Amino acid sequence: MTSSIRYIIIILTNIIWDKLIVIRVYTSDKRKEELFMFDLNKSNSSSMSRYDIHKKSELKNLYHAIIKLNRESPLYLIDVNEDVQSEIINIKEHAHILKNMILAISEHEDQSSFKMFNDKLLASDNEEIVTANYIGNVDDLIHAPSFQIEVEQLASNQINKGYYMHKESKSLSPGTHSFQINIFGTNYEFEFVVSETEKNKDVLKKISNLINRSDIGIRSLIETHENNAEQRLSLISTSTGTASFSDIIFKVIDFGPSSSSGVVTSFGLNQIYQKPTDSKFSINGIPRTSSSNVFTVNKIYELCLHKTTAPGENVTISLKNDNRSIYTKIKTFVEAYNNIVQLASTPLSKHLKSSKLIADLGSIALCYKNELDSMGLIVQQDASIEIDENLLLTSIDLEEKKEGTYISLRSFRNPLNKKIDHILINPVEYVAKAIVTYPDTSHRYDANIYACSLYSGLMFNRYC
Repeated sequence: MTSSIRYIIIILTNIIWDKLIVIRVYTSDKRKEELFMFDLNKSNSSSMSRYDIHKKSELKNLYHAIIKLNRESPLYLIDVNEDVQSEIINIKEHAHILKNMILAISEHEDQSSFKMFNDKLLASDNEEIVTANYIGNVDDLIHAPSFQIEVEQLASNQINKGYYMHKESKSLSPGTHSFQINIFGTNYEFEFVVSETEKNKDVLKKISNLINRSDIGIRSLIETHENNAEQRLSLISTSTGTASFSDIIFKVIDFGPSSSSGVVTSFGLNQIYQKPTDSKFSINGIPRTSSSNVFTVNKIYELCLHKTTAPGENVTISLKNDNRSIYTKIKTFVEAYNNIVQLASTPLSKHLKSSKLIADLGSIALCYKNELDSMGLIVQQDASIEIDENLLLTSIDLEEKKEGTYISLRSFRNPLNKKIDHILINPVEYVAKAIVTYPDTSHRYDANIYACSLYSGLMFNRYC
């Protein structure tokens, strides 16, 4: 067993309950664990989280904890009925969820500065001009460098505006008309029929609908003159910048037999109102351009330009504390804690020693009631915790402006974490049972790690 502990520890109950086998796999090789759990997931198993992956040192500590518990465990007599099974599984599952939430609020803790949270958010100090998003690896976010950006020019699209035509007049002769749009080097041909009764307003609507339905990267709008008697067609490219399109993105030409007196010539669809331009900006004083107002920097930032900066001014893109993320983590942690307290308060059967479970958890919360209350985590008489959102958010703001050690929360978390570890190893402690005999501790004996299942096992449940 000694050599295999380095790689994998399997905790398997020595109880097979009707259609249920309870099993837990701990491994220091993430790939091996995922392959094993894949087979289990073919049936309705709960999903793995990244907190279920363990280091070799954690596996070793777990192994020794189980061995120690087995040496000290009496021999119990338990009525293993369906209610007891359900109670033990519920305790185990709720404790496992709470353990993961404890890990979630602790994963970025700085052991040197004792700063508890390092949740960061990439932000702009002037979002009216530039907004920023982080698109890199989340684990690298806290190391993302800040920078200054000056925006000289925004990227623009191409706009063609035709002639204003009298709505009630007839500028095209009845018959078939066609035209061609070249965009991105591709030609698109359009053809339509004008009847004897159709007026300019009808033809403009027909052309606009043809272009919009084609979805070729050009939007068509009908603009009405302020005199309300004339209309024209406006063609707007959805793309911006010049890129490889020389100085224009698209062009419109007449096509077919009627090209000499066609729709493009008659309505002025080839009249360029605005040429496309690239965005021009400087990052830390280095000039750059982009064909779009949305672009990435170093493959980790996504910037969106909205306005130009005043001469000599810049916008700073930097990391700031993500207080909302911290609030959400604390809230989720409290919810997981309340769920296990609620489980103890409303047992499924008389077999659950709910008073002991509530006493073990509640005594910790009540011990740190003053500290928790002061930060907005109000401890109730039943040992549950109610969140005062405004007070908690204020406490988070104050903590992040200082050292961010969260001494009140840390004081509660540490003993709770130890208690949850104990519950995870030995959930059977919280169901009714009769002691048959106590172990002889006067001499050492080699405990079997696989024998922990009934008394200290149920390390995890998977439904096979």
